[in-house]
Amino acid sequence: MRKMDFNKIVEEDVVLSRRDEGNFNLSLKNEVGNIQLHVKNMKEISIYKWHSHFSESTQIYGNASVPSVRFYALNQSNSGVQMKMKKIDLTMKQGMFNVLFIDMEEEGHDLFRENDHTVFSGFFVSSDRFLHLANTYPEVFESILNQYQRDKNLEVL
Repeated sequence: MRKMDFNKIVEEDVVLSRRDEGNFNLSLKNEVGNIQLHVKNMKEISIYKWHSHFSESTQIYGNASVPSVRFYALNQSNSGVQMKMKKIDLTMKQGMFNVLFIDMEEEGHDLFRENDHTVFSGFFVSSDRFLHLANTYPEVFESILNQYQRDKNLEVL
């Protein structure tokens, strides 16, 4: 199994094309596989689309350090993706959706299986923006807000 640090990948192996302030496309292609990441940043919301394919099982390490609420969907994967963080050990399967609460720096890794084409979609909302949205639209966000207020840390719904 190959292990890769996402921050190191970005620094060393990536072709990064900035279209405008805060929005970018990231491409990585090496002997293990490839990653395409498209990010659109708005004031307090970021929208992500991740595509990857690896020729061998690969763990990608990274950290999350900005307080936020992160909504993820696994759009495509034959084998699923194993996500591990301090309080999470979850294998996401195609069609699954989860919500992560990040209140402090969290380190973890995702395990991508050999020869699996993976597509994730997600959006990250700052904690302040999420609280505003939840209070403005309680009928939509009430259950997520209750979980957030109860735990105020990393959780999966």
